[in-house]
Amino acid sequence: MYIKQLEQANKLNVCRVSGCSIGALIALIYITNKKLDVEQMFAGISQHFKSTLNLCEYTECAKKLVYEHLTEEDLKMLNGILHIVYYDMNLCQQIVESQFKTKEHLYKCLLRTSHIPFVSNTEMKCEGRYIDGLAPHIFRDGQREVLFISTLTRNKISRAFVSHTEVNCSSRLLCGIADADEFFTRGSSEMCSWTKDWWFHEYILLRLRELFFFIVIWIINVIFHVKHNAPVFITESLISHGIQKGVVGLFTDFAYHILKTY
Repeated sequence: MYIKQLEQANKLNVCRVSGCSIGALIALIYITNKKLDVEQMFAGISQHFKSTLNLCEYTECAKKLVYEHLTEEDLKMLNGILHIVYYDMNLCQQIVESQFKTKEHLYKCLLRTSHIPFVSNTEMKCEGRYIDGLAPHIFRDGQREVLFISTLTRNKISRAFVSHTEVNCSSRLLCGIADADEFFTRGSSEMCSWTKDWWFHEYILLRLRELFFFIVIWIINVIFHVKHNAPVFITESLISHGIQKGVVGLFTDFAYHILKTY
């Protein structure tokens, strides 16, 4: 919102945007400048997550945006500007998609980049191979300065979870506006930074965050692989079902605790 106003006032020129997870959807809305009721969208996703502990409502929001609000001209405009990041577990590499041939392709990319195993839906992987991109693509061609916006800062990471006290996203929007204003008026803020000003520890923290999530996903993938390749007498045993129930219960308890604590 704040940055879009700066761009419209010709004080800032945004040429490319990279995003992953829900950040890719926000980047899409930003580039196309669609006038959507973001608060209603947030309320729908958060209420559904609180009651079901999954993000299926996000899928519906992404589908509605792509198929009902985007035109073919919008789709063409996105090419080379919007960069969506997701991870291909079959190829074991990060994919950066910036060319979208059809609405269906764009929609699939949005689902791939936001897929959290067993949270987005009941599946380990999106389309049997893709998961969340974990971190946005950082442009390194040196053509222009790169603005990095992160909501997973030390003081903001708890806000990544939906709070049981939140009924809308107004406080989040105001927090983002205040942070952007501080950055562009004072030169620094908690969530915004120019990558050219990064010290080595900023890169280390970014990659450590990726590494942590990769380890978690690797463990889940190993369990998933063992479950589907072990003999039936093991997968159908009492201990196997007990482990599965315990893991699911642990996740449910953790998610419930997060919702009630923050």
